Amino acid sequence: MERIITLPEMSAIQMQYLSATIKMIVYDLAVLFTTALLAIAHDSLFFSDLSKDAIDGIIKIYTSTKKQIFIAYDKQEDCRPGTKKILEDRCVLRLSNENCELYGRSWDTKE
Repeated sequence: MERIITLPEMSAIQMQYLSATIKMIVYDLAVLFTTALLAIAHDSLFFSDLSKDAIDGIIKIYTSTKKQIFIAYDKQEDCRPGTKKILEDRCVLRLSNENCELYGRSWDTKE
């Protein structure tokens, strides 16, 4: 089984960030499952330092509820096949280059 945190290769600041990220995801899910809250949103930064095992588990938790969970996720190619299929099957909005930018233009290019 892949480790969630790789301690020897991480700096103290990276470990603190990862710990805070995991706590935030767990807290958000606890609030979602135990209150009348209808939805949560998570950005791709939450997933950047997590292992594939952790991401697989979080995505499975996301799919276990009928409440809405919005995620921005930009590393589908790095996912395991099962997780990638879940993301593809449940995708509502896909942004990319080549005329698929939000509002019709890329935010990081000068006109």
